[in-house]
Amino acid sequence: MPGFFACSNGCGRAYNTYATMSRHVRLDCGSERRFQCNQCQKYFKRKYHLKRHYTTHSKTVKIE
Repeated sequence: MPGFFACSNGCGRAYNTYATMSRHVRLDCGSERRFQCNQCQKYFKRKYHLKRHYTTHSKTVKIE
């Protein structure tokens, strides 16, 4: 049943599985964006998303 597991923090999001909802609560819901691009100052919640974003600037950017 789609959207069966609602976010326990009350943000309004719903998920098909408990595991997906649990990951949302742990990693996304209410968390601050703490990874910042050193070229455009944009923030991301996950380090992976920042690394992926760097490719929009150049293919030769050094990722620390």
